[in-house]
Formats: sequence, C-alpha cells, structure tokens
Amino acid sequence: MSLVVSLPPRVVWTIAYRSRVGSRREFSSKVDRNETMHRSTDQDSGVFRRNYVFLSTVFAGAFAFEMAFDTGTDLVWNSINKGRQWRDIKHRYMTQEEDEE
Repeated sequence: MSLVVSLPPRVVWTIAYRSRVGSRREFSSKVDRNETMHRSTDQDSGVFRRNYVFLSTVFAGAFAFEMAFDTGTDLVWNSINKGRQWRDIKHRYMTQEEDEE
C-alpha cells in the first residue's frame, strides 16, 4: 500500500509500507515522470523510433554544428586579426603586372 501526496513543484512524496519489514516507513522523493517527460517523449518518439532516423539526425546535427562553429570561429579570428592577414596587405606588395598574370 502506498500513499501519494502531490506537493509543488512536481514532487511526489511516497510513503511505502513494506509488509516484510513490519511497520517501517520508507520516505522517498521522486519527480513525477508523467508530468515532466510526456512533452519530450511525444516530440522525440519520431526521432528515436528507428535507428537510421536517429543516426541521420545525429550526423546532420553534427555537420550543422561543425559548419556553424567553423564559420563563427573564422569570423572571430578575422575580426581580431584585421589588417594583419595577407588578404589585407596584399595590395602593398603586388604590382600591377603580377595581378594580371
């Protein structure tokens, strides 16, 4: 027999009576999985249902993250080193003849 009392925030205190131990009471604090997990399971069930869909999602996410991270770090690097890179000082050292070749 267990007694469940709802207490905010989404915590359920369970008092479990065990017949083997006698009248010993065991108190435990549990997060109510039904309230917190139902949104994520509904959204993720389509992704995690098939293995190939899950792997495709992981690889596509990794590729997108890599592209975004590389672009972001290149922008930061170029803004820090503006005026010191070859593309910024190339016009000082190249003559008109070398540009045409």
